[in-house]
Amino acid sequence: MSEGTNRKRVPNDAAVTCTLANTEYSYTIPPNVIAFSMRLRTGPGKYCYVSGASGTTYKTLPAGSEYFEEDIATPGDTPIYFQSTVAGDVMEITY
Repeated sequence: MSEGTNRKRVPNDAAVTCTLANTEYSYTIPPNVIAFSMRLRTGPGKYCYVSGASGTTYKTLPAGSEYFEEDIATPGDTPIYFQSTVAGDVMEITY
């Protein structure tokens, strides 16, 4: 990587509480991120990249698993939408 790149090099952690079960929540990954991961602390859940679609058009996130995406270069803010089947669950996101 060249010195002129704007990619983030130090990981950042975020935690979003899903107060209600089966309700859509979101987190926005900032620009120039090269990788991210996410996992729910307790239950299974689902996620997508389109607002309002986490209950209909989604990918599943089984309990105890982690989703990881690498070799990306987010050109701008990239929102992730997600739900947990467990009220009070927390989505942990590292980027």
